[in-house]
Amino acid sequence: MLLFVNAAVTTVGAGVADLKLQITNNRGMSVASKSNQTPQGYHVTYVPTDPGTHSIQVMYGGLNVPG
Repeated sequence: MLLFVNAAVTTVGAGVADLKLQITNNRGMSVASKSNQTPQGYHVTYVPTDPGTHSIQVMYGGLNVPG
């Protein structure tokens, strides 16, 4: 059974810019993701590749987004 993880990136009031995501598993390997633009920003989906913690780095307009 695949477990999809859904996340929202809200960009309201941030202006127009490129969104870049880097998702890594607990072994430091990249995980593929899909993002779709919404009126509030972006909807992101990915499938974890291993059990354990996955990290998501979000960059918007070339700037790291904390959180």
